[in-house]
Amino acid sequence: MRYKPGEYLYQTFFEPSDFKGVDAWLTQNGVTQNDKILAAFDPNPNTLLYFLNRRGCRTFDHNLSYVSGKLDLYHNLVTNDSLQFFKQYPETRNHLAFKSAYNKWSLYNLK
Repeated sequence: MRYKPGEYLYQTFFEPSDFKGVDAWLTQNGVTQNDKILAAFDPNPNTLLYFLNRRGCRTFDHNLSYVSGKLDLYHNLVTNDSLQFFKQYPETRNHLAFKSAYNKWSLYNLK
């Protein structure tokens, strides 16, 4: 990596090690590389999707209408913070079913 932790220009929210094994985990849980997902939370536009090796949309601070619309289209949510997601979007709780967890990642499917 070009910049190291502790340096001012090191402004990443994710470490490469955060994604080790995630591609295989998603595939084993029925989310192929051709499936689109909603990824939460990604403060850098589409960085999370790139590292998850999936297509779709990301959210960080979008409104409920946006998030609900994307879930209706994609049926899969991958999040690095389930507590924050359901706190920010409590209306989605009854529409999502927990599928699997891997390290800091959780996968939910639309019911």
